[in-house]
Amino acid sequence: MTRMEEAHAGWNEANSRSFLDYGRYFVPDRERQTGIIADLIPPLPAGALMVELCPGEGLLTRALLGRFPASRVLALDGSAEMRANAGLAAPSPSG
Repeated sequence: MTRMEEAHAGWNEANSRSFLDYGRYFVPDRERQTGIIADLIPPLPAGALMVELCPGEGLLTRALLGRFPASRVLALDGSAEMRANAGLAAPSPSG
């Protein structure tokens, strides 16, 4: 088994689907928590690039883009399910 296969052995798309379905119960104050995290980031120049690892369903991505609308977020996740869901949750670059 390669290191990449070992890394993915503990998480699968079924886990992603469960997290998306039940995440609000796992972390009930997550919207407030993402707002706090976004508030801790100092002002950014227009066009700044932020990188988010494992964005899940995109709540932090959405909060960051809401706080810094002239910025960009590169969200990287190993789960196709999470990437697709994060893409749906975050606003498009055109608005």
